[in-house]
Amino acid sequence: MTEKNTSWKEKWKKERQLGRGGQGSTWLVSLIDDPTVKGVLKTLHRDNNAQSRGRMHLEATSLDVLSKQSAKVPFVLDGNTDRHSDKDVPLYFVMSYIDGNTLSDEVRERGPISLVQAVAITLDLAATVATGHRSNIVHRDLKPDNIIVRQFEPTDLVIVDFGLSFNVDESGTDNPLTNEGEQFRNRFLALPETNTPGSNRRDPRSDVTALSAILYYCITGHNPGHLRDANDKPPHRRPGFSVREALGQDPRVRGVELLLDRGFSIDLDNRYQTCQEFIDRVKQVIQLSAAETIDLAALASEMAQSLQKQDRKTQLVSYQPAAEKVRTRLAKEMKTIKAKLQSAFQVSSSSTSIPTNSIPAGCDLLTDSFVVTLTPLHHKVSRSIIFAFAAKGSQCVVLHFTSQALPNTLRAGTTWQEVVWFDPLDTASVDELIPFLEMRIADAMRELYDEVIAGGAAQA
Repeated sequence: MTEKNTSWKEKWKKERQLGRGGQGSTWLVSLIDDPTVKGVLKTLHRDNNAQSRGRMHLEATSLDVLSKQSAKVPFVLDGNTDRHSDKDVPLYFVMSYIDGNTLSDEVRERGPISLVQAVAITLDLAATVATGHRSNIVHRDLKPDNIIVRQFEPTDLVIVDFGLSFNVDESGTDNPLTNEGEQFRNRFLALPETNTPGSNRRDPRSDVTALSAILYYCITGHNPGHLRDANDKPPHRRPGFSVREALGQDPRVRGVELLLDRGFSIDLDNRYQTCQEFIDRVKQVIQLSAAETIDLAALASEMAQSLQKQDRKTQLVSYQPAAEKVRTRLAKEMKTIKAKLQSAFQVSSSSTSIPTNSIPAGCDLLTDSFVVTLTPLHHKVSRSIIFAFAAKGSQCVVLHFTSQALPNTLRAGTTWQEVVWFDPLDTASVDELIPFLEMRIADAMRELYDEVIAGGAAQA
């Protein structure tokens, strides 16, 4: 890319138009001095738009970086995108012409592809995507229309159209070529992170999700579309479109379903985190035969981790030990406090269940509450200092309420105070609970004292 031409016409001759998109057009061209040399010319519709110019430069740069690493992408033959900051210069670049059908054309002609061949296609593409990610290049628009099948068997595919690609320089910063709130809509695969304002549309894990989508597409011949349909089913489990219907009695169908369960997870953190992780899992699935034994321990561990992230009931059960640890800490502290109050108060403490609808909306009770009851000696009035332990999202909270009523009579609308939040894996922050407990006991003692004195004065 050292050529400084301002016009492609000096070296190239148009033969026919190949495509036209939102940003620009592509043309099959031949070298004027040697017509046997074919290329693909790319020009912009809006040549004075800084964002479009920046994207074209980034696309050419990405192709140049990847092709030098022997990744299966077109290599740049000519161009002037290094002058993208000069709006007086019409931008263009010419990349090598890849002869072949798109993957979408191949699947339309052939129909659903065998599992072995679908995996071979996916792994071939994953190798190119992984090379890009190692160079901090994210494609962001992987789909069958952007994949050229140079050869079907043995598999040889080329990824094209890096117009939405993104890369990070060595300092870790980027050129902001995406406007705030801009969304990328891909009819092949609509992802929450690319279609939601404020989400990270430059996450390399989205490319890995697209690889899952391509595997599904090759097996079934269907576009995945959205990660969930109206019945909350992922693409590969929808009646009439499922991999089980496509693969029939293949003994590996269950492994493919589990692979895609994770690949199509709504939560980005629950999907495959790297290309290599995805590649390893795909290889495991294809190597499985009816005679081989599934690693039940590994499968159980993987499912446990997935449930921990996705299933609320599993999450709450895993949070319970932390809540019980906090409750035990309070009970231990009360043994010391009880001895200090015995000259004037009868003190009891216990673990007691409370109505689940009495705690704030959005909170889930984790375990029994801890209740401290203070009663002045020789009197019947009392105060109950109640601590409830709940989860909200992935954090836990200790709630407090002081009442004259019994804990099991609490109702919806009870005004709880959030005392302290803590991570279920780290309960160190609950040290703040101890001085709070002492303050609430002191407040209750004063209230009871005033109530007793006032009652005695009224009787007098």
